[in-house]
Amino acid sequence: MSEQDDIAKKDGLIIRAITNVMRPLVKFLIARGVTFPMFAEIMKHVYVEVAAKDYKLSPDAKVTDSRITLLTKVHRKDVRRIRTEQEGFDVPEDGVELSSKKASLGAQIVAKWLADKDYIDGAGEPLPLFTLASKAKGQPNFEHLVESINVDIRPRVALDEMLSQKMVVMGSDDRITLNKTAFIPEENFEELMGHFDRNLHDHMAAAVHNISQNEKGEHKKFIERSVYYKELTPESVEKLEQLVEEQGMESLITINKAAYDLAEEDQDKSGNDQRMTFGIYYYADKDDE
Repeated sequence: MSEQDDIAKKDGLIIRAITNVMRPLVKFLIARGVTFPMFAEIMKHVYVEVAAKDYKLSPDAKVTDSRITLLTKVHRKDVRRIRTEQEGFDVPEDGVELSSKKASLGAQIVAKWLADKDYIDGAGEPLPLFTLASKAKGQPNFEHLVESINVDIRPRVALDEMLSQKMVVMGSDDRITLNKTAFIPEENFEELMGHFDRNLHDHMAAAVHNISQNEKGEHKKFIERSVYYKELTPESVEKLEQLVEEQGMESLITINKAAYDLAEEDQDKSGNDQRMTFGIYYYADKDDE
């Protein structure tokens, strides 16, 4: 196979993969009223932004409008407009700002409750907490937990929100119990979109990194594995879903504890500018292949 044929084959595989990957997103966009012209305008901004940030000829050089047009085929007039106006998109100079870069208060509370030694028992399970410090008599309580994260938010406000999201359960003894499946709120659309934003971005970034490393012949890759089976009955799929829910959540809790402890150790260290994401996903549907 000639080099030209190899390039054409790879291009065909990329286009086929992009088409398949985009189908669920386009289904969602249509349902939410995001039309193709709106999406095309968003993608123009993304193309211009990525070209300007990641395709500099040297680290200190600014990418010119002409070079961005050459790389992206976005018209130079649009490049100039996008770079100078950025109206309605609020894109910072250093790239797309993920809305979920800073975890919500509820997510921070859950993470600390599952990891901090003051709020877990000897087996690593989250302790039931008194709602108020005045009733706890020195025992772990929700009021102190919230104040250790954000002193500007009243603990009662945080509790009401977490109760409404079914992240905690109120007991008859005025103590609350953490719902261990509370990593994702059930009804808050803003919270759900935050997870959607971060999780899909980082999963895609890991996959693209791995493909790029493979083409370069390098071996430093992110873990990205899955288990795939066909010809299953709905009953079998339901059993597998329950197994994933149980074991997957335990994996999340284990990694959360380790990450929390390391983050505490790294608080005052130099070079603590790294972030990480670890996640799981499960999907099942009728096989249309």
